[in-house]
Amino acid sequence: MGDIPLNVVCQQRKLQMLFNVPPIRYENVSPYVQYPQFKQKDFDMRRKVEILKYEGNKTNTKTNKFKKTERWAQLVNGKTQKSSFTSIFTTTIDLSYVFNTTTDVSFSKYTVTERKATVPDCSMDDLIPTPTSSSGVPGPISYLVYNPNVPLYNYVTQTNAYAFTDSEDYDKWKYNTTNDIKCQSGVETKIFTLYIKPNIDQYSYTYSFNIPIGIYVNGTNISNTILNKPLSFNDIILNINSIELTAYYSNQKVTLQKTTSIVPSKNISMNYNISFTPTNIYSSYTAILYSGMLQVSNVYLFTEPGYIYDIYMKFNLDLNVNTNTTYNSSVQTTSYGVICNLSSNNKKTEVNTTITSSQRNDYSGFYFNGL
Repeated sequence: MGDIPLNVVCQQRKLQMLFNVPPIRYENVSPYVQYPQFKQKDFDMRRKVEILKYEGNKTNTKTNKFKKTERWAQLVNGKTQKSSFTSIFTTTIDLSYVFNTTTDVSFSKYTVTERKATVPDCSMDDLIPTPTSSSGVPGPISYLVYNPNVPLYNYVTQTNAYAFTDSEDYDKWKYNTTNDIKCQSGVETKIFTLYIKPNIDQYSYTYSFNIPIGIYVNGTNISNTILNKPLSFNDIILNINSIELTAYYSNQKVTLQKTTSIVPSKNISMNYNISFTPTNIYSSYTAILYSGMLQVSNVYLFTEPGYIYDIYMKFNLDLNVNTNTTYNSSVQTTSYGVICNLSSNNKKTEVNTTITSSQRNDYSGFYFNGL
C-alpha cells in the first residue's frame, strides 16, 4: 500500500476538527455575587474562626494531645462535666429546741432546701467576641466573631484538574449536518459528514437514514415589458424525477459495494399558481412545500477508525408550465430544487403564490442508524 498523500491527511484532519467538542468551561461562582449581603471582611472572619478551631478532621497538623492551656480552658469552662445538675433537692428534718433545761422541750419541723450549682452551657453561644490574643494570634489585637450565617468560602477546597475532564464517549460514529440544505436541481450537494470514532467494532457497517425534504421554487428577474402588469400562471407542476446518493472520502468518490435504496425515488411533486403584479425587475415569487420523509438505506461503508465520509445527494427536477414560452419571457430567472433536512417552521411558504398540493403531516427530524 502506498503512502497516503499529504493533502488527504490534511483534509481528514480538517474534517475531524468539525467534531471536536470543547470541554465544559469551569465557571467559579463569586461569593460576593451569590451572597451580596456579606463583604470580604465577613468571609475572612468566618474563615479565621474556622481555622482557629483546630479541628482534627480539617487539618493534618492537629494531634490528639491538647496543650496545657487548652486543658486548663476545658477545666475552668466546665466543658468536660458529665451533667449540669439543674435539679433542686428538698429535705425535711426534725430540729429540737430546749427552752428550759429541766422541763421545757419543744419540737418543730423545718424545711432545708439544698441547691446544687448549675454550670451554664455556652457552647452554642457563637456570637461571643474572642480577642485574637486568646487564640495565640500575633499582631494587633482584634476580635473574632463566629457568625454561622456567613458561608465558609475558600477554606477546604478539593483540588480539581480542570484541564482534564472525565468524560466517557461510547459513540461508534458521529455525524454533522445542518437544517434547510438547498439542493439545486442537477447539482450534487453535501447533506452531512460521517465521522468513524475509535470505538467502532466492525470493519464495515450498512447505514440508513431518514430525512425530511421539501420542494422549493423561486422566480425573479422580471422582464421590463410586463412591469406593473398582473402576472398570472396556473397549474404549474414541479416534479422530482430522480434522486442519487454519493459518498466521498477526502474529495474522492467512494465505490459503494451495495445498491443504495431511496424511497420514494421519484414522482414527488408540488403544484402551485403564480399571481402578482411586479413593480421592478427584482420582484419575485417563492413556494416551499414539505414533501415527506426520504428513506435512504443499504449504504455500505468501510469503517476504519478515523475515516470521515461526506454524503452528497443530487435531485433532478422538471418544471412544467402550460404556457412555457410566455413564462420564460416574463420570469427570466427561475431556480428550483429540494431542501433537505427541512426545518419544522419552514414546511409551507407562499410568496406571491398559492400551493394547491396537499401538505403532508408525517414530519419528523433527521434520523441516522447503522447495522
